[in-house]
Amino acid sequence: MICPTCATPLPGRPSVCLRCGHPLPEGPDQGGVVGVLVCVDNPEVRFFVRERALIGRSSRGTGPVDIDLKGIPGAGYVSRHHAEIYRDGETFWVRDLESTNGTFVDGEGPITRPRPLRNGTRIRIASIAFEFRVQERG
Repeated sequence: MICPTCATPLPGRPSVCLRCGHPLPEGPDQGGVVGVLVCVDNPEVRFFVRERALIGRSSRGTGPVDIDLKGIPGAGYVSRHHAEIYRDGETFWVRDLESTNGTFVDGEGPITRPRPLRNGTRIRIASIAFEFRVQERG
């Protein structure tokens, strides 16, 4: 695992980064289904989504986000509150939050309404590409 805030490689699955203290998402070991955002350029960078996750860049003015892309190459193009992934029943959805540089799904976009996500869906947040996966937890 790599800390999404400071990009420090971490052994195992700690609950906070050993370098910067940023809280880390729990791994997929709690039972049920979890969505996983995997960074295309660096598959070690993963973010877990259980029910809802705000994607963006944290700042003092706007506060924390669930998936903080600060520190990832291209993050300067990500809005503070860029997009969200949420679950409705068995389906995960992505919704753009009127970001400046858009949210793209499977090469289409910028999206203007929520789009369903499935295993292998490609999501681009500004210039950062991810693959969305659904996997069983523990």
